[in-house]
Amino acid sequence: MSCFITNLLDIVWARFYFESIMNRRITFYKWCWLVVLSTGLGVCYADKINISNGGSFSGLIIEDTKKHIVLDLGTGTMNLDRKYIKSISYSSDVERGEIKKQWRKKHFLNKKFVPAGHEDAVAAFRKLLLQRDVAARASRAMLTSKRKENIYLKKVEELKSEIIQTRLRLEKTSKLDVDAYNKLVHKVNTLTTETSLMVDQVEEFSADSSLQTSVISSYLTKLLGFEELVRMRRNALTADADSDVLSFYDGLLGRLAEFDGEFAKNRIKSRQRGGSTLVTVVMNGKVSGEFVLDTGAELVAMSEEFAVRLGFGSSVLPIVEMTVADGRKVNARAVLLKSVKLGDAYSENVPAVIMPRETSSGYDGLLGMSFLRDYLVQLDGANGNLILRRLKVGK
Repeated sequence: MSCFITNLLDIVWARFYFESIMNRRITFYKWCWLVVLSTGLGVCYADKINISNGGSFSGLIIEDTKKHIVLDLGTGTMNLDRKYIKSISYSSDVERGEIKKQWRKKHFLNKKFVPAGHEDAVAAFRKLLLQRDVAARASRAMLTSKRKENIYLKKVEELKSEIIQTRLRLEKTSKLDVDAYNKLVHKVNTLTTETSLMVDQVEEFSADSSLQTSVISSYLTKLLGFEELVRMRRNALTADADSDVLSFYDGLLGRLAEFDGEFAKNRIKSRQRGGSTLVTVVMNGKVSGEFVLDTGAELVAMSEEFAVRLGFGSSVLPIVEMTVADGRKVNARAVLLKSVKLGDAYSENVPAVIMPRETSSGYDGLLGMSFLRDYLVQLDGANGNLILRRLKVGK
């Protein structure tokens, strides 16, 4: 049984011990519960001190005099008066050595076990812990913003559709029918204003998500950098290096691996062509295409041909002005994709545009930030992989 359980029981026993010597009432049921707990969990091997009131403590005796005994519990010590001690069972040198190893492994960040000259690693790790907490809060905030953004995006699409239908009705209504015509004009204006307000709200949620993503990205950069530094230090140690130093860096690498595991990682096979990174994307759960990875593009952009495969008709879609790579401004059609899937990375309600035919690059489109902003993007050129990371919420 681990020394953690032993230390926990020692603390509980200590409380009852001091209550008893202070003549506080200890019920029969409390003692029964503690005895059962100790027996059931199997108290750790170590020096064992039996107290006259029935309790016991386990640890390593570091001072033994006629008046008192000092017991090391791993991360602290306990001073016991000899007059309350009934008997003592001593551990062997081998057992003492094993317990010290376990303590050092479990509590490697405790200043008691940090090897001299390596305190800077602990200081950096504790700073990383704070950044990890900030990133966790940012991840939860980003999820909240994303949920709200999705709600408003759906409403915007509904309003846009209603505006288009109302305008079609307006075109078919005679201006001579003043009342009917004016009502439709008023409705279009009202819907347009409402849409504009919702679009502003969507942009606020989007900006907040981008801010939280930058916080998480900063944490990931520091995590990977520190992990690399620790690994370099560990690899620089020779086989005959101090075992305490080896144990310290092994423990540190173990904790950093846990932190790295808090990120969901998606590895997607990518291809290079003409200086561009190409990936296969599935949109709306049914149509796949070859898209160029473009972190400089604000939106996912698709060709007219790919839009037709998705079932979009361009004639009734809202027009938005876009700036292409050569600086020209062109009119594109705005759409909302139900879903975009890249490997195992999946996002819903992704804003996109259908680009005019004259801007076609020979690919199905560009995979821009309206999808990628939900992830931390990393290119592994050596292995031809695109890595998308997302911090798991509720870490």
